[in-house]
Amino acid sequence: MRDRSADRLLIFWVAVFAVVLFGIAGYLVFADRTVYKNYYSDKFELSMKYPEGWTLAEIGYPGIVVAVATPLRDSLDTFQDNVSVTVTDLRRKPGITMDQFTKITLEQTMGMFKDGIRVETTQPDRMGGHPAYKFVWGMRAPIGMESMQGSTIKYFHVWAFYKNFAYMFTYAAQEDQFRTYLPQAKVMLRSVRFGKQNP
Repeated sequence: MRDRSADRLLIFWVAVFAVVLFGIAGYLVFADRTVYKNYYSDKFELSMKYPEGWTLAEIGYPGIVVAVATPLRDSLDTFQDNVSVTVTDLRRKPGITMDQFTKITLEQTMGMFKDGIRVETTQPDRMGGHPAYKFVWGMRAPIGMESMQGSTIKYFHVWAFYKNFAYMFTYAAQEDQFRTYLPQAKVMLRSVRFGKQNP
């Protein structure tokens, strides 16, 4: 008669193998297969990747370097989730530190929306190899419309200093669609690089 402890051990290792196998299969099925294109701004010494099929626009408006919008889901889609990069000229605030800039940015955002803001994350981060700060927040749904999360917008900001500018990376999406494009937004964030590129 076989030892029951040996049978249990065999069952345990078969179960572990099955979990690992299904995990690998799941990763292969659900892994992000997005194809990315390259963007570079010589003026702002900024490069990043963005998903093929998204609409890219160099705005030219003061402070906005570039905006990339997701495809419309259907003819009723009224808001395109998007990623943008904006800059603040730090030469107007000589000597300002990252901590001071972060404090001002958080105070201004929370002061503007007051009780209408729902903060999820405020923590140090990195962008383009530089110290950065991450701020994730959303709007509270109006009273009586709490179940209509799709009508509210959620924001994912990361900012860092490079030379004379504060660069802010922002992903903005409707609350109920936020997770849909978050993986691509994170790839874009990780791809951000500062500095002149060789011709």
